[in-house]
Amino acid sequence: MWLKKLSKFLGFSSSDAKPEAVKAVARPVDPLELLMKELRERTEDIHPSDVITFPEPLRSTINFAVRLGHVSLTELSRRMDMDMAKTKEIVEVLVARHLLYVSDKSTDKETYYETRLSAMTRPLTRPKSGLWDKLE
Repeated sequence: MWLKKLSKFLGFSSSDAKPEAVKAVARPVDPLELLMKELRERTEDIHPSDVITFPEPLRSTINFAVRLGHVSLTELSRRMDMDMAKTKEIVEVLVARHLLYVSDKSTDKETYYETRLSAMTRPLTRPKSGLWDKLE
């Protein structure tokens, strides 16, 4: 019963409704690839709240970079446990979405990135006296 409903939902005819056909369609999706596809398609910048939704190891690596303020491509590659080409592809998307930018400290041998998000907090100021009186 559930197989027929699933087959109908996926667009198979009743003759195609075999477990082998369903298994061929149900392939695992890499969350990082899904995120990169979404980031390439969107036009707006990445907000600080967006980083929380990133899959691991990208989330912890970006959190590390934001806290530090800058990071090298080699360090990003090492922390994400990926090859340099794949890491560079991901970083180019993050640069395009204004999460990172290429630092002036970059050399021919190593590219350094700085974050546009800051881990530091700004001091809170007290509202001017009489503010609540004006609102009433």
